[in-house]
This record gives sequence, C-alpha cells and structure tokens, in this order.
Amino acid sequence: MKALRLAASGVLMVGLLGAVRADEKKADNKTLIVGVWEVTKADEGGPPAGTTFEFTRDGKFKMNVKADGKDYSFEGTYAVEGDKITGALKIEDKEEKAVVTIKKLTDKELVTRNEEAKRTLEFRRKK
Repeated sequence: MKALRLAASGVLMVGLLGAVRADEKKADNKTLIVGVWEVTKADEGGPPAGTTFEFTRDGKFKMNVKADGKDYSFEGTYAVEGDKITGALKIEDKEEKAVVTIKKLTDKELVTRNEEAKRTLEFRRKK
C-alpha cells in the first residue's frame, strides 16, 4: 500500500512539473504581439486593409495607413496586460486612447475587439 502511494505521488509530481514547464515555454501576449501586423479585415469605421501596426518591445507602436492616395504615419504607446491592449495615439495635438481585447493571438494571426467602438480588427503578421 505504501509503495502504491509513493508511485502515485511520483506520477502526480512528474505531471505537475511537466505542466509547469509547458507553461514556461508558452509565449504570452506581451511577447507574441511584438512585430509588424497588417490589417486584413476591419469592421466599418476601422482602418483600411493594408494598414500596418508595428509593436516594439519597449511599448511603442507605429501605424502606417494609406487613405485617399496618401500615406500617413502615426506613433503611440501601448501596454499589454493579459488579453487587454491599452494604447495611446497622438494625432496632431490630440491624444486618443483605447482599450481593446485580444480575441486571438498566434505567431501568424491577431484578432482584436474594441467594445466601446463596437469594432473588430483582423491582422496577419508580416514577414
């Protein structure tokens, strides 16, 4: 009976340690978001397809958009906590802030939802 308990606790410990190691290797949203993302689909009122967002490790981002035959570039800051991205973007003398929820984030795909604006954006990572 004592040997059975020891064997069971050994299996449990190996299982727990394996789960901890798997979690350590799993990239988090803060790490996965770093890079250049291109808008592939946006709800009405969102940025046009082809707009790019570049998120850097130091909490800054750059947005490049083409509209009405002109190229525009904006810079801002962001922070990721769990599944929320809080961003601030300066347009002329006015600062716009928004909080979006990450609905899906992989190494190739990003889907966000802004509940306040009722807008979903879909992105693919640019190489």
